[in-house]
Amino acid sequence: MNERRGTLRVPAVLFVRFKSTEVESEGCGGFTADLSLDGMQILSPRALVPDSDLELTIDVPDSPQLTFAEGCVRWLGEISQDENGNEVYPTGVAFTYIDPRDRNDLADYLKRS
Repeated sequence: MNERRGTLRVPAVLFVRFKSTEVESEGCGGFTADLSLDGMQILSPRALVPDSDLELTIDVPDSPQLTFAEGCVRWLGEISQDENGNEVYPTGVAFTYIDPRDRNDLADYLKRS
């Protein structure tokens, strides 16, 4: 399989909060399925709009602060269910901005994973 991403994604289950920057809505939270320095797959409790921009807050273990990022929805997968039977929407998000300090914290986490 050809990897289209610039960096390899690793399996990671981290809590992430996200909010669309394009529509008036409350943010929501979900979990990552995988993560890299370029993006992540979110298991979202609701369908997101392809090509929409998101504000993201990621709880990275052992990081001194929350990781803030901006991203763009690149793809939507088929609806599935989490371990509790709730519907989740696999969603690919490419990072469009991460503060350099937050990016370093994320890189450290990925090296440990």
